[in-house]
Amino acid sequence: YAFQSSNITKMTLPESSVTIGASAFRGCSSLTDINLDNVTSISGSAFYGCSSLTDINLDNVTSFNGTDIFYKCDNITPFDLHLAEGLTNLPSRSLSYLNIKSITFPSTMTTYNEGALLECKYLKSVVFPNTITSVVVNSYYNGFQGCSSLESVEFCDAFTELKYYGQYQYSSLGTEDYTSGYFYNLTNLSSIKFGTKLSHIYQKAFWGC
Repeated sequence: YAFQSSNITKMTLPESSVTIGASAFRGCSSLTDINLDNVTSISGSAFYGCSSLTDINLDNVTSFNGTDIFYKCDNITPFDLHLAEGLTNLPSRSLSYLNIKSITFPSTMTTYNEGALLECKYLKSVVFPNTITSVVVNSYYNGFQGCSSLESVEFCDAFTELKYYGQYQYSSLGTEDYTSGYFYNLTNLSSIKFGTKLSHIYQKAFWGC
């Protein structure tokens, strides 16, 4: 919460390795310029609501912790993301809402948490390498909801099931179904390559495609 909701417009970070904590710049809607070249770790909601940011560099980040790091950073120019060598785990919703066109995973990546790339509306293609040996299925966030530009996905063997997004909710009025399929409403999707160990595709997986 170091600079939360402050009126800063520019931030110059030191040349030494830097860790950015949770909600550090949350609500800094006037922040237009920050140099992340030496940042190695970023925590949840760090740039939540930094709506004036237009450019970021994540080339040296080896640890993303928490959710909604870039939520409401709508004006970042869409870019190709090359995740840094040394990154081993991508948590659920860690890169959600980020304006990436493509993503390249490092050879050190071993664990992918479902929902890490939700609402990446400019994302066109994803290739999951076989260095990923563990896929953590989230109880609520799975698939590519909101990735409206997505055209192709290539899964690695670690993906053994494709679950739905959402859940059933129970009330006095009965059971309401809030589930959406893994590829729900991705109308631009034209190519999917599954791994050899896929065993279960859940309901509504291709609804609206």
